Amino acid sequence: MEKVLFVALGGGIGAALRYLLTELANLHGGVFFPYGTILANLIGSFCIGILFVFFSESSDLSPIVKLFFVTGILGGFTTFSTYNMELLTFVRTGAVFPAWPTSRSTSSAASSAAGLASPPATPCGDERRAARAARRSQVASLPS
Repeated sequence: MEKVLFVALGGGIGAALRYLLTELANLHGGVFFPYGTILANLIGSFCIGILFVFFSESSDLSPIVKLFFVTGILGGFTTFSTYNMELLTFVRTGAVFPAWPTSRSTSSAASSAAGLASPPATPCGDERRAARAARRSQVASLPS
C-alpha cells in the first residue's frame, strides 16, 4: 500500500507540473497546437532516460524512490492519453495537416530524447571501455 501512495503522490505532482507547462506554452505559443504536451513528453522522456541509467547504477536506492520519480512524477508528467486526444481533435476538426507531423515528430523525438539522455547520464564510459579491453587481454593471455 505504501508504494501505491508514493506513486499517487508523484503522479499528482507530475500532472500539476504538466498542467503548468501546458499553460505556460499556451501563453507563448497559442492554444492551436499542443506545444505543452509535446514539451512534456520530450522533457519527461529525457528525464526518464537519465533516471533509468541513474537507478540502474544505484542499487542502494529504495524501490519506492524509483516508483515515486519514474512511475509517479514522470508518469504523471508525460501523457500519452492527452497526446492521443489532441491528435484525435485535430482529425475530427479537419486539421489533418497538424495531426500527421505532430504524431510522427513527437514519437521520434521522445524516443530520441530518452536515448540521448542515456550516454551523458552514464558515468565513466571510458572506464567501461578500458575494463572491457582489460578483460579481453586477460582472456587472450590464458593458455589454450
